[in-house]
Amino acid sequence: MKEKGYDMVTKDNERVSVNTATRMIGQGQVSFNSNTVQFVDRVIILRFNPEEMS
Repeated sequence: MKEKGYDMVTKDNERVSVNTATRMIGQGQVSFNSNTVQFVDRVIILRFNPEEMS
């Protein structure tokens, strides 16, 4: 169940937001909601290159 501002909770009770970015042109972008970012203890960003995926 997704909570306000975060996607999961670690065994140490850290609230984690998981975001994905695809690199098409440039570096890619990840945005955060300024209304909920204060509820997050840690951020994980997964970056995918769609040219290498099949």
